[in-house]
Amino acid sequence: MSQHPLDVLHEEHRQLRGLLAILERQLFSTHDGGSPDFEVMAELLDYLADEPEHLHHRFEARLLEALAQRRPELTGLSAELGRARGRIATGGRKLQRLVSEVIDGLLVPRQRLARLGLRYVRSYQALMAREEAEAFPALERDLRPADWIELITACHWRCGLSSPPLDEPGYDALRRRIEHEAGGFWPAGTATDLRCPVCDDT
Repeated sequence: MSQHPLDVLHEEHRQLRGLLAILERQLFSTHDGGSPDFEVMAELLDYLADEPEHLHHRFEARLLEALAQRRPELTGLSAELGRARGRIATGGRKLQRLVSEVIDGLLVPRQRLARLGLRYVRSYQALMAREEAEAFPALERDLRPADWIELITACHWRCGLSSPPLDEPGYDALRRRIEHEAGGFWPAGTATDLRCPVCDDT
């Protein structure tokens, strides 16, 4: 393996945090009566609902299953993180529907949209923080090299590890749009140095 899977997962978390920061700023603009870009929000939510769910989260779930076999006392942690991912996915789908309704011209209470969206962002951030604080150290400590090879092979390199994360076409396309069309992504008054947490990715 040219790059350890945990390093890849950490890098993907960094990317996800950047996208969540962009979504959060759009949601703050919604809450404060600004003019958020709902098309951008829809793109961000589509990515956050699709790519991590099919790649990143799937591999994390496999890792935690293997960890629970090695350390049965961590079965509860694996189950709790799985339930948290499920709640985030459900919240993301609700948020997608609301944003879609806004784009379609339906009347959606902006405060409700902002409240649901910010809860989604906070939950996603909390999940990644807990994975990094509790799950990743245990994985590094308790899984053997043979376990990693077996898990990666079982995923057929389609669990977020088939290529470096920045080569994922969905992320790269979204990042390029953010970088080149940033004017439509930022609520008025956002400081320039805070505008694009993913634009330095190359």
